[in-house]
Amino acid sequence: MNPIIDWLRPFQFRGKARLLGPLIPKSGEWEGRVFGWTMRLDLSEHIQRNIYLGTYEREETKLVKNYLGKGMSFIDVGANFGYFTALAAKMCGPTGKIVAIEPSPFAFSRLQGLIEKNSITFAKCYNWGLGSIAGTLLLHLPEETDPIHSPTIIGEPTKNSVEVKIVTLDELLDMERLSTVDLMKVDVEGFEPEVFKGGRKSLETGKVKAILCELNDVWLRKAGTSAEALYRFILDMGFTCSHKPKFFPGSFHNCFFVWNGS
Repeated sequence: MNPIIDWLRPFQFRGKARLLGPLIPKSGEWEGRVFGWTMRLDLSEHIQRNIYLGTYEREETKLVKNYLGKGMSFIDVGANFGYFTALAAKMCGPTGKIVAIEPSPFAFSRLQGLIEKNSITFAKCYNWGLGSIAGTLLLHLPEETDPIHSPTIIGEPTKNSVEVKIVTLDELLDMERLSTVDLMKVDVEGFEPEVFKGGRKSLETGKVKAILCELNDVWLRKAGTSAEALYRFILDMGFTCSHKPKFFPGSFHNCFFVWNGS
């Protein structure tokens, strides 16, 4: 099936995952081309399986493709296995700059492998988390048998918790000498408000031009807030959103915010 899947990966159509999913192995390693880069994927894990099929976050993929261009800069906060890092590297090219942040040791090893194997010299990756205060925090990793790798800083320590370094977004931009970030993607399982609090100087002065942010009400309520509260918090920092989602307990949205210069 690999040649067929490889051919169909860039194309989107209704029912693609349902049609192709049963035809591929439910486990095992695959190595092949994603956005022109070589990626190694574990087909037993939900996110990597959908990357293989070309069915992972399709609307968000289209948005990032349409927004980014040659020479632009991108920060991937919660980069996971490197899907959006790979896409941004394809769109921005060697004159661009990519910075990927991923605290999970397991996901980071795949992310780092992607960058090193493809010699993406204009991309950097850090095995850190972003937060409101620099220091260290516990990252709670899922069980190895869990079908989806969704580590989080939210919640109580478990036997799979690991200590991770935390820096602020303001510190990261200063360290990387980034005066402008064209697009920042943030997906950190309920810890998004802390990421933004640690970057208020950069965000409120327009250093970051656009944000693609996950607003997952389930995770955010575990953190003591909500998806609607995070939405309003981002707007209050000087950003606009093309539409206001319908918020309700348990709602899930990926929203695109643009700096409005106010």
